[in-house]
Amino acid sequence: MADLVAIRRDIERAFAEVAYPGDDNIVRGSTETSTRIVQAFRGRNWRDLPVRELNASGELAEALDLMTPSAFRYFLPGFMLLGLGEVERDVGNVGNMAEAALQFRIDRSSGDLLSKSLPAYSRQIEENRKEAISGVLGLDTRQMIAVRGYLIVKREYIAELLGSSSAARTLLDPLNNSVRYLDQLIKWKQEMSGGA
Repeated sequence: MADLVAIRRDIERAFAEVAYPGDDNIVRGSTETSTRIVQAFRGRNWRDLPVRELNASGELAEALDLMTPSAFRYFLPGFMLLGLGEVERDVGNVGNMAEAALQFRIDRSSGDLLSKSLPAYSRQIEENRKEAISGVLGLDTRQMIAVRGYLIVKREYIAELLGSSSAARTLLDPLNNSVRYLDQLIKWKQEMSGGA
């Protein structure tokens, strides 16, 4: 398995300078759930996620997906570090929030077939897609590489835990797609910045 200490260090270094999004820029919308998420995350550092508060209400899994692109970039490393903690403790929880939210955002940013087949919903879908693109493309190359490393660790962990079962394939296919897409984005960003 990949060096978890190195992956943890890469995540912490890559996201160390990301600015707090501001108290009024944590989530989009104004539902009861989003209000509770704002209250739980307001003023927090990404190294100090409100796990207990949101786990108790079952809203931790929704938090990253409801966040604005800048809040997503700011709090993502904390969620990834929680996921690495699961691997380190070998708790067998393969349905981690960070990779689920990452896959969701990466999938939405890599194209949305629904917008072609459901024109009535295309404006809302396009709005969600733009936000997903902003969240993923807003990561710099170093951050994308750290996210990629995290997803690879989780992929190895799932493969080791579940072997070649159909459950493993169900979980691994989206992870593999996300890693491939990030590889393309990393290459593109490096080309755009002159290879750095």
